[in-house]
Amino acid sequence: MRKATMWVLTAAGLVGLALGLSLHGEGGPHGSMFSIGYPDAWAVWTNTPSTVPGAFNSRSEIHFMRWSIGILVASVCALYYAARLGRRNNQQVS
Repeated sequence: MRKATMWVLTAAGLVGLALGLSLHGEGGPHGSMFSIGYPDAWAVWTNTPSTVPGAFNSRSEIHFMRWSIGILVASVCALYYAARLGRRNNQQVS
């Protein structure tokens, strides 16, 4: 039972890390956007053209109250507890 729990926590943690750190970018003639996080981005960088030729206005935002941050924190906790279960299992065997 402990080994199955360890594997379920590991799988959930890895999926959560993939979702929380997923990258997305868009570009076009009116600027570009790069974001981190799924289902809603917690970090966003945007570049828009400036009135000065060849220059861009850059803007970055970090939002800590997003679902993707919650998924990221939960996945780190799941991986931590999976590692603790795995270590405890190895100590009991020896």
